[in-house]
Amino acid sequence: LKLPAHLALSQYRNAALVQLSAVGGIWLVSFLIWWSNFALAAYLLSEGSWRERARRAAPILALLVGSILLGNAWLPISGQRQTVAALQIADCDEATMRKAQLKAAQAGATLAVWPEFGGLAMAPRGDTSILREMEGPPFVTSFRDDQSPLPHNVAALFAEGKESARYAKRKLFGEESKMHVPGDRAVAAGDIGLNICFDSCFPFVIRDTARLGHRLVALPTIDPPSTNGFIAAIHASYTPFRAAENGIAMVRADGYANSMIVDPRGRIVAEAGTGDRILVAQTVLGPRWAPGKWLGDWWLWLCGLLLLIPYVRSRLHSEAKHGNRSKDPVESPGVDRHEL
Repeated sequence: LKLPAHLALSQYRNAALVQLSAVGGIWLVSFLIWWSNFALAAYLLSEGSWRERARRAAPILALLVGSILLGNAWLPISGQRQTVAALQIADCDEATMRKAQLKAAQAGATLAVWPEFGGLAMAPRGDTSILREMEGPPFVTSFRDDQSPLPHNVAALFAEGKESARYAKRKLFGEESKMHVPGDRAVAAGDIGLNICFDSCFPFVIRDTARLGHRLVALPTIDPPSTNGFIAAIHASYTPFRAAENGIAMVRADGYANSMIVDPRGRIVAEAGTGDRILVAQTVLGPRWAPGKWLGDWWLWLCGLLLLIPYVRSRLHSEAKHGNRSKDPVESPGVDRHEL
């Protein structure tokens, strides 16, 4: 899919449904929303006694009431904590980012995430010498490497004058495919996972990163400016699901709006509105129990299999019926023989 949108995104703040994605992924949550709508329509169009109608309505009401009552019921969580920062800054020149790094350090952050291309102006042709000299807490940003004829959009962790292995963005959005070459693998940077922007719309991309054993995923992002940050808000709604699906914390730093710090349950610990700001919060780190991280998109495949069963049964029935017809005796026209 060019943009794999889900009905589940409408529930990215619902504790019960977001945490459910740790088992069946975002696919299970979307399925429940689709099912409840179809079931409600079928109920409204159905006929019968009040007992029969009540029986049909029971599962719909159970799902609705449960999601409301448990909408803020986050499971308890414990583990190592870290204070992190998302630097939501539109114009990332060197002077601005140096000041932002110092402010993040003063606020107690031990890791900062910059927006996508936050390091572009300071890494000409992939030379990161300026970024390696940057003061403040360790940070993650993205820039272009020097590959020819088209570069990668890469992210790296910078700490103590050193640069980690580079991660190349795997999912390019829209016209970006004419400017960059996509990467093809997850990359480890200590216990911090690296992904970039549009990667977060695809469960398997974040899952590949989480399977390397990371405790936190840094997600530099840049969304097009829009009224009230509408586009950034839609994109940001993927983040709680990706965190819950994989049992890892995530730091999403956008250039314009809706930067987020999310814990391994999928709970939004801190969130920015629109405009430049430095978002700092403490979050529990992963990994947290999340079977979906290892089972993958099992719910999606199960639904696909169940859809195939009626088709296969219909085909088998049709072939059996055709076979029975071919075995029926065929009467030949009689021939009168006259002996001369």
